[in-house]
Amino acid sequence: LFGQPTLALRPDGAAIVAWQDLTDIQTFAIRRNGPGPFGRPEKVGAKPEDAYGQELADFDGDAPAEDGGRGPRAEFAPDGRPVLTWAASHVLGGLNWTAATVATFPGDVQTLGGPLRDADSVTPVIIPDGRAAIAWSDVSSGGDYRLHLAIEGVPAAPDPPAPAVEFGRIVQIHQGLAVPFRCSAACAARHR
Repeated sequence: LFGQPTLALRPDGAAIVAWQDLTDIQTFAIRRNGPGPFGRPEKVGAKPEDAYGQELADFDGDAPAEDGGRGPRAEFAPDGRPVLTWAASHVLGGLNWTAATVATFPGDVQTLGGPLRDADSVTPVIIPDGRAAIAWSDVSSGGDYRLHLAIEGVPAAPDPPAPAVEFGRIVQIHQGLAVPFRCSAACAARHR
């Protein structure tokens, strides 16, 4: 059982075809360096910890545009390397989220993003100087969207210092608990 495939073809006949196995959300690819047969399927990236995370729940197999932009996308960099992107499912405790993931072959896989915002519309980008990049949007539970671009070879900006968080008195309400908190600077929270 597999989701919508993606493919990229170079003018010299080299090609990559990639897909996600919807049974366990593992990403696979087959490649060739020119006209002729493809190699054996290879796993790309780690197998997700939660096989039934958000990617499977959001999947609608009718058309490529209906995967929420989270399915695999492929492109060739000018130096001939295939670049593959997708939103990989992750788990931390009981929290599921999707993170932008990029693979440049022969096997460098990098995950970008974190548990506060789910990655959407993940796609490979080749910038004018020929470097590979990944672009993605993310959304918070409040509906705020942000656009990101990570360029190969550009170091990530350091994380800002974490704000101090103070919790108030926990109060039982009709449908659960209210947990008031205050941050010393801008912060985001996600509940489960």
